[in-house]
Amino acid sequence: MAMGYGFDVAGLSLSGLPQSEATSQHQSAQRLDPWTMIQLPEMLHSPGTFQHTQFMERLCHISLAGPIRELIHRRQPCSVDAVQQHEHDWRQAWAAAGYLWVDQQERMQFLAREIQRGEVFLGQTLLNEFMSPLVRRLLDQGQMTAEEVRAVWDETEAANQRRLSRPAGRRPCVADVDDYESLFFEIDDDAQS
Repeated sequence: MAMGYGFDVAGLSLSGLPQSEATSQHQSAQRLDPWTMIQLPEMLHSPGTFQHTQFMERLCHISLAGPIRELIHRRQPCSVDAVQQHEHDWRQAWAAAGYLWVDQQERMQFLAREIQRGEVFLGQTLLNEFMSPLVRRLLDQGQMTAEEVRAVWDETEAANQRRLSRPAGRRPCVADVDDYESLFFEIDDDAQS
């Protein structure tokens, strides 16, 4: 989700990433959760502007994506209660949503809607084209650098572009002239009967 929104992944680790290690390597790296470090783009807009609101909405979606994807993987229902069990992700989503909704009840309703939307979006098979090779490599290596994550993303994007640029394998719409005429004769014969 982070890569889709233009937030580079600074690192992934199955054993965890301490915040101090990441900030020493990447100036604007932020620990999304104990296993994921993202690179935050520079925020040039003040709160209340469209750009700032969009930035916070994206951070909210990124924070919710991990728990939602895990719940989908485990075939468990995606709900506010289930996502709240992932405390670190939930705190980040709640804080980001605070810039969008000051009223806590409205904020909770917003997050409930976004969890349902996220479940539909993250359940799409197209995302598996990126997630499957990423997960395989992470399981093999235990951790991944920003460059390794970017390489998997770029490979997936290139494969998608190749697939989208292929001509559709359709049959011609108009049948052969002989077949076309025989179709009319069959219709006429049936009409006369």
